[in-house]
Amino acid sequence: MSPLKDLSIRTKAFAASLVLLLCLIGIGGNAYLTSDRAATDLNELTATNLPKQQAVAKLETDVTAIHLKVFRYVSWASNSVSANLLRTLSDEARHDLRAMTDRIAALRRGPTSRRPSASWSRAWRSTGRNTRPPRATRSTSARATRRWPP
Repeated sequence: MSPLKDLSIRTKAFAASLVLLLCLIGIGGNAYLTSDRAATDLNELTATNLPKQQAVAKLETDVTAIHLKVFRYVSWASNSVSANLLRTLSDEARHDLRAMTDRIAALRRGPTSRRPSASWSRAWRSTGRNTRPPRATRSTSARATRRWPP
């Protein structure tokens, strides 16, 4: 006869419960190690990608603000707004452009993992040099035909 057939039902039930408990402990340990590994990987990913995403989001916001100021300048110039207002707006836009250039330069000097590509920085520099406002549609406004920034 088989050795298991000779055991009492109480012993068999206890052995089955013990085997199930060991299986649950094994599955729980595996789940704990997997979740710990996932948390570590997620922290690494957050530490490397989040600063990049924040820097790019800030640059995007600044570019939008500069674009709005350039649009406002062209609009005001074509509507013959006073020279003092145009000068103030021009100074603000120039300041923002310098700050944007400094921020891009700081990103380039930062850690290798946070550096923008060289082509991105080169494109920004060439855009800053080559940007010109559109010509005014009204020939009566001489200010609107000036080069940007004035």
